[in-house]
Formats: sequence, structure tokens, C-alpha cells
Amino acid sequence: MQPLSASGPIHGGAHAAAALPASAADDSRLHGVDALRGVAALLVMLFHYTTRYQEKFGHVSPPAFEVHWGYLGVNLFFMISGFVIFMTLERTRRPADFLVSRFSRLFPAYWVAALVTWTIVQLTPELGKNVSPLAAIGNGLMFHGLLGIPNIDGVYWTLEVELLFYWAMFLLWLTVGFAAPVRWLAPWLALSIVAAAVQRLGFAFPYIVSRVFILPYFPYFALGVLLYLYFVRRTFRWRVEGLIAALTLLAIAIADPSSRLVWTFSFVVLFVLVAFRWQDSFAVRALARVGIISYPLYLLHETIGWTLIHRLDAHGVGANLAIAIACAIALTLALVLHLVVERPAMRSIRAAWRRTPSAASVAAITDRRRWIGATVLIGAAVLVGNRLTLHS
Repeated sequence: MQPLSASGPIHGGAHAAAALPASAADDSRLHGVDALRGVAALLVMLFHYTTRYQEKFGHVSPPAFEVHWGYLGVNLFFMISGFVIFMTLERTRRPADFLVSRFSRLFPAYWVAALVTWTIVQLTPELGKNVSPLAAIGNGLMFHGLLGIPNIDGVYWTLEVELLFYWAMFLLWLTVGFAAPVRWLAPWLALSIVAAAVQRLGFAFPYIVSRVFILPYFPYFALGVLLYLYFVRRTFRWRVEGLIAALTLLAIAIADPSSRLVWTFSFVVLFVLVAFRWQDSFAVRALARVGIISYPLYLLHETIGWTLIHRLDAHGVGANLAIAIACAIALTLALVLHLVVERPAMRSIRAAWRRTPSAASVAAITDRRRWIGATVLIGAAVLVGNRLTLHS
């Protein structure tokens, strides 16, 4: 367990390197990580606007290209999260700071994006993606899927996965710590392998265990952690962490088609090149600009873009131009959300947290038992809600 200090700055997600004295290496690395976020967001957006739209609604005329594998951008996002959240927690001194940084990073932009998307769906219901006002309010939890509440936008399912990963990592940081991550990487991956093997053999694996511990997706998060250990902490040992990497690839190979393993290798290579080799190149810095708005772009692009493409199709606009317009609108909306909501909210919430008199007393609570108890209680409450939903 890492010592918990009563003082320290708030550290925020993709910019967690600010937790320690800044260095040129940290700045370059973060450019690379932001660029990877940009790549992942663009892949997912192009998949949704080409292949997925064609599957669900059908373009009036086929687009010039389709990005069939673009959905794997989500897996790249999970790898990035494994890298960034491990780095963030390792450099966090006070538990409360991590919670405030995560809240300010995720929720304000999400709430506004959800409201904008829901409003547009009310005005243009032809795609059949409407949800009730009560369900829309429930979406504000972000883990609403565990309670059986339908998504306003289809991409929200991944946010639940991210939250569960944050919850588990926070609990691990509080208990066993990050000094020897093999102690929890190995059993977590072993459970992923068992779940994948059981399901591949045609048997049922406990649904709630698989979902709460994000077993189908954890290998991708684990790859991000391993990349951090190798390139940043430089404590990677081939006899130990190398074995964990093999378990990670085995879990992916059992659970997914063989092509997924090929794409995983490709993303690992891309991660290494962009974050640690080409991070100062013009192309990476350009992609990093997209990466900075990748979260609002991810939140806003699907339903709004589909609605726009559908309307343009109805007015005789060709698929290629419709997709280009949808991309431009999605990027513009994402930039506006970043400038008007995401960035100001992060700054104001974190600044207010530092100024609040109660912040010092809350942040000074370094008793592991209190934090562990509260974290476990939250997880148990969500579990109970999920069980009640399944049996209702």
C-alpha cells in the first residue's frame, strides 16, 4: 500500500503527469496519449457513420468506403485507460483527489452531452432511439445500464465499463497497492481466461461476476498497465510481467476471433510508436488536438450523426457528402462542448475543491478502512440494484 499523504494536488486523467514535477518527457508522452485518443475516437466515429449506419438504416447509396473494424477503437480506448488510470493513481497522494478529478473529468461533459442528444432525439424521433424522461434522468448515473435503464446513446455502455474499472483500481490502490501489480493482474486475468473458456465451451459463467469485473474487457486494460510498467516505470521483468502479457493475449485469443488478436498486436505497436517514438512528430501533435476533444466527440457523435445523415439522405445528399458533413458537425460540437463545458468545469470544480474548507478535512482522511469501506459499500449497492433489476 502506498502511503497516503494529507497534502497534494488534484491529478486529472489524461493529464496525470502533472501530479509529479513536469518534464519534457511527460509532456511528449501526453501528446502521444492524446493522439491515441484521437485515433480511437475517429475510428469509432467512422465505423458508426459507415458500417454501423449501413447495417441499421442503410445509406441511400453505398459510401465509398467502410471502416468495418473501427469499433475496435473502443479496445484502444480501454488500453489507454489502463495506462492512464494506473499512472494517475500511482501519482495520487490523497484518495479524495482522485475522486474529484474523475468526477470533474467525466460527469459535467457527459450530462450536457446526454441532454443535448436526448433533446435532439425528441425533435427527430424517426430513428426510434427515444427514451423516456425518467430513463434520461437515470442516464445521469453513468452506471445506469446495471440498473436496466436504456441508454440515450448506444456508446454509453463503454462508460459503465470504464467506471467499473476505476472502481476496481481505486479499491486495489487502497488495499494491496501498486508496488507489485502482478499480485492482482494475475488473478484478474486468470478469471478472464476461465470465463472466456467456460463460455467458449458452451457453458454459462456467472453473468454478474463477468459484468462487474469487466472480464471480457479487462485484458485490454491490462495491456495498458503493462505498457506503463515497461516504458514509464521501467520495472517490467520478462519472467514475471512477460508471463502476465502472455496471459493477457491468451485471454483475448480464447474470448475473441483470431483476427482480434492481430488487431491487438497492431494497437500495441501503434501505442508504442505514437506515445514513445513519434510523440514529437507533426502528425502526432495534430492528432493530439483531436484527442483533446475525444471525450465529447465520443459522447456526441453517434445518435446526432445518424440523425443528420438520415435527414441528408432523405434530401438526396449522397452518402459520402452526408458522412463528411456529419463528421464536421460532430467535431464542431465536440470542440464547443470541450471549450464551454468540459475544460471550464474541470478547472472550476478542482479549484473549488481546493478552496472549500471541508476539502481539507475530507482529503485528510487517510484511514484506509474508511475509504475501503465506502468503496466496497458503493459497489455492493450497485450490485444489489443490478440483482433487483434482473429479478423485477
